[in-house]
Amino acid sequence: MAKRKRKRAQIQPGELVIRPTPERAAKSSFRSAGMAQITVPAIDLLKAREDLSQEEYDALAYYRDQALLADKSPVRSCIDFSPKGGHGPGVAILSAQQETGRIERNFGSLWPLCRAVVVDDVSLEDWCLSNGQEVEDWETEEWSDEKRGELEQIRNIGMRMASPHAMSIALLELKYASGSIVRG
Repeated sequence: MAKRKRKRAQIQPGELVIRPTPERAAKSSFRSAGMAQITVPAIDLLKAREDLSQEEYDALAYYRDQALLADKSPVRSCIDFSPKGGHGPGVAILSAQQETGRIERNFGSLWPLCRAVVVDDVSLEDWCLSNGQEVEDWETEEWSDEKRGELEQIRNIGMRMASPHAMSIALLELKYASGSIVRG
C-alpha cells in the first residue's frame, strides 16, 4: 500500500517572517527569501549603484561562488540520509579550493580587500574603517559648513566616518583585482 503524501501548510505572505536582529540589520542589507531574510552580497549593492561594470561583477561573482563552495564543510550533515559514496571532500569542493587558491594568489596584496568585500560581505566603508582610514580634518577643508556639521554630529555620538578618498581607492583596487580573475 502506497503512503499518502502529506500536504504542507501554506504560509500566507506577511503571516510569519523571520527577521534579522536589529544589530545585524544595521550592518547589512537584506532581501526576502520566503519566510526568511537573506543578506544582499556587497558586490550586488556595488553593481546596483553602478560602481561595477557587468564584466567586473561577473568576475567577482565567479570568485565569490568558488570561495563559498571551497569554504563548505566536506562532512555530511547527520540529518542527510541520502546515499553518497566515499569519504572526504567531494570533487567539486576540491576543485573550488584549487580555483580559489589560484585566484587569491593572483590578487597579491589586494587579497584581504577582495576576500572581505566579495566573500565576507563587508562594505567598502567598513573595510576602510577597519583599516583606520577615517575622515581626517585636512580632508574637510573644501566641505561646506553643513557637511562639516554632520561630521561633528557623527563624531559626537562616538561613530566614525570612512574617508571618501580611501573608499574610492578601495573601489579602484577592487575593480583592478577583478581584472586579474581568469576563469579556469
